[in-house]
Amino acid sequence: MLVSVLGMLLLVATAFAASTDNDPQTNDIVIEEIATLGIEDGSPQMTVTTPATPGDLPPQQTVSATYLQYTTNVEGTKTRALKAALASDTATEYSLFLTAGAPNGSGTGTKGTSAGELDMSTSNDDALTGIESCNTGAVSGDGSEITYRLECTAVPKYDADVTHTITFTLDDDA
Repeated sequence: MLVSVLGMLLLVATAFAASTDNDPQTNDIVIEEIATLGIEDGSPQMTVTTPATPGDLPPQQTVSATYLQYTTNVEGTKTRALKAALASDTATEYSLFLTAGAPNGSGTGTKGTSAGELDMSTSNDDALTGIESCNTGAVSGDGSEITYRLECTAVPKYDADVTHTITFTLDDDA
């Protein structure tokens, strides 16, 4: 009986020793730099209209119909800024302003802070600052709401179709 108990103990000890064997494997994860953005809801349209009182300038126009959505990552404690640049000057009879609203939505991370209203006659201004590794979300209404304001400083010449291109860029904060 003693021999059979010792045999069982030896068998259990061998099984236990075999189950503790392991072979570790390393897994390298490469994280690429991410800086991608898109505009939801297309191109807004503003119309210079007739003033309510003859002799006045045309009234200012405001439109908020687009959302800027983005995904980005940064290294360490660095941050990014969302810049807005007008491709060409506006007419001298009016000024174009842009506001990138406080980012909201279903995304994660620190999405940045609005810089307030920008006069688009200057180029490449920061519209949002302090953006860390984040995503805004990608469903309707996620991101930073872009508001445009058109203010006439004189009566503009009649032109049925004037297009201005604004380019948005995610860049390192200064």
